[in-house]
Amino acid sequence: EIKVIPEDFQVDEIPLFKPSGKGRYHHLLVEKRLMNSEDMVQAIASKLRISRSSVGVAGRKDKDAVTRQWVSVPAFRPNKEEINVERLLMTMEDDEKRKGRKIIKDDHHHHHHDGDEGEKGQSSLKVLQAFRHNTPIRLGDLRGNRFRIRVRGVPPEVLSAVPSRLDVIIHKGFANAFGKQRFGGGLQTIASGLSLLSPPEDDIIIINNNTTNNTSSSSSSSSSS
Repeated sequence: EIKVIPEDFQVDEIPLFKPSGKGRYHHLLVEKRLMNSEDMVQAIASKLRISRSSVGVAGRKDKDAVTRQWVSVPAFRPNKEEINVERLLMTMEDDEKRKGRKIIKDDHHHHHHDGDEGEKGQSSLKVLQAFRHNTPIRLGDLRGNRFRIRVRGVPPEVLSAVPSRLDVIIHKGFANAFGKQRFGGGLQTIASGLSLLSPPEDDIIIINNNTTNNTSSSSSSSSSS
């Protein structure tokens, strides 16, 4: 089994660059637990009183996990007022102490977080570091992700074969399997993709202007010109 608790599946983003220490943006190293990326972005935007679109991320991270990634927010508001991320750090810490639990709760679980990090039902969000930089973080601004995955309940006979299997992975790699979350709600993107790859024989799909032309009419128009 994997992902019995969020701590069994940990992801660390490998950034494309290091913050310079000065500039018009704050770069925050954020840790989230049992929380999807959209909720993380919305929580940061709400705490800093900025728009959701002002929060930059390099990519989405797993929900049922403990993940750490870099997030950018503006250092100044349109009226030139400085955005103080120290307030963000303090507010989150104060909320956590006052409530005796993490600042963001999973709506499906109503018990408190009493310090047991193995309790699966509690979501959390922490800002670990903050630096300034001259550009925001954009989608794709990462070198990759580092994973630490705990596998539970492995039979002894399988466990003894792990070293040899790891050696094969190191030298030959492994199949890059995709989970169902890659195919959209209800897996509808599979059908959309297949339809693009296999259009009707008498049609030509022109992607640039999002129009579909019949081959016969296309041929006649080109011959007339």
